[in-house]
Amino acid sequence: MNDLKKTKAFWDIYPNGEGSRSASWWDSPVIVAECQKRISGIADMNIFQFFKKYLGQCWERGISICSGSGEFERSVIDNGLCRNIDAYEISEKRVQEGIAETVKGGYAISFFQEDVNQAVFKPNHYDVFFSWSALHHIENLEKVIENARKCLKKDGILVAQEYIGPDRFQWTEKQLAILNQVFKKLPEHLRTDPITGNVREEISRPSINHMKNTDPSEAVRSSEIIPVLQKYFDIKTLKYFGGAVFHPLFDEIMLNFDHENKTEVALVEMILLLEQVLTEVKILKNDYAIIIAEPK
Repeated sequence: MNDLKKTKAFWDIYPNGEGSRSASWWDSPVIVAECQKRISGIADMNIFQFFKKYLGQCWERGISICSGSGEFERSVIDNGLCRNIDAYEISEKRVQEGIAETVKGGYAISFFQEDVNQAVFKPNHYDVFFSWSALHHIENLEKVIENARKCLKKDGILVAQEYIGPDRFQWTEKQLAILNQVFKKLPEHLRTDPITGNVREEISRPSINHMKNTDPSEAVRSSEIIPVLQKYFDIKTLKYFGGAVFHPLFDEIMLNFDHENKTEVALVEMILLLEQVLTEVKILKNDYAIIIAEPK
């Protein structure tokens, strides 16, 4: 099976919970609130409220890549950020789900089943280009970002939320050393794999073969997103929100944390504080960012 087919197959089953996903950091209201605070300064201001306040307008026509079944795109319309969206997605199954939800909800979303790496967008046509955790799945970054610039109107804008950390989750040695010092202090019930029931002893890098065999598009060139963007766009806003600790540490064990348990909530908050301090003193780098940019 080639990489394109593997990627399609992965995203066909992912949203239905049939893959390996149990729960990740974004399933934690504590971590989400902290990320929102790092982006906007206000813990209960979600990303759509932030964009609306910061950008202060509703665009007429938008384009969104790697859209899945359109959950993000429907939220964009619901929050008054854009009226019409063309959504590009590789998975036929997710496109079909998106069309069904669009019809049911009466949304102005048109779906296109295409490999974004090869797609050519309508030139000088869109007011806004959305990438919601999408660019880190793009191998042909130069072509896609250049196409993004070409498809936008002269006063258009690119809005992205992205993982920008190590390619294919190949965590640095320094990062792994810190992660495992913290991870090994967690009680066993919090380190237990919810799927296998086995206690995890350490955090390690996923093998390249595992990454390629599961979803070859995952974080394929994530560390290059900002440098490539800067060739074609002027970045006007760059809001980092961490992730060097909370992403690899809580991945696959987030389900173990009881968010009604004050002690476990405090533990999550302490880990987030540790990450913030380590990032501020430049021992660790930010692995996630909000990016707002204008075409050059």
